[in-house]
Amino acid sequence: MADAPKICGTCKKSIEGGVLTALEKSYHPDHFICIKCATPIRDAKFHQRDGIPYCISCHAKYLAPKCNSCIRSIDGKAVAAMGGHFHPDHFTCESCKSPLIGKQFVDVEGKPYCTDCHANKICPKCKACGKPITTKATIALDAKWHQFCFKCKKCGKPMMLDQQFKVDDGLPKCLTC
Repeated sequence: MADAPKICGTCKKSIEGGVLTALEKSYHPDHFICIKCATPIRDAKFHQRDGIPYCISCHAKYLAPKCNSCIRSIDGKAVAAMGGHFHPDHFTCESCKSPLIGKQFVDVEGKPYCTDCHANKICPKCKACGKPITTKATIALDAKWHQFCFKCKKCGKPMMLDQQFKVDDGLPKCLTC
């Protein structure tokens, strides 16, 4: 008993002669085409989405994620971060350009920063000690302070947020001093 004739997945006609098999279907060799540009796909390389074939070019143009850094299509490995995608070698600190894969980073207005650059270049500095404030800040006297740096100039006791104080040379001074 002879095999049943193969039916082309595109034109639905019987295939005699050369057969191209892809995506669990048979095709006339010129009928396996990219859904977007209708170009026959003859290379072994193509992409598919939901069982629909795309040539390499159309996949890059219409379906591949775009790198948030260079805006080019990503065909291969991608880093998903900050609601977007990056080429692995493009996911770097905005300031020092060090690689961020596998490291902690901070998103500042859609740009990734390593924790060191974020602390040293982006974070506000404490008025008392001059070091970066990477957690909650106390805002008083037109400046930002570490919570424990906002203390009485004279006795050194930390000032509470609801505590009244005097100002002496731009620094807080508790009422008991």
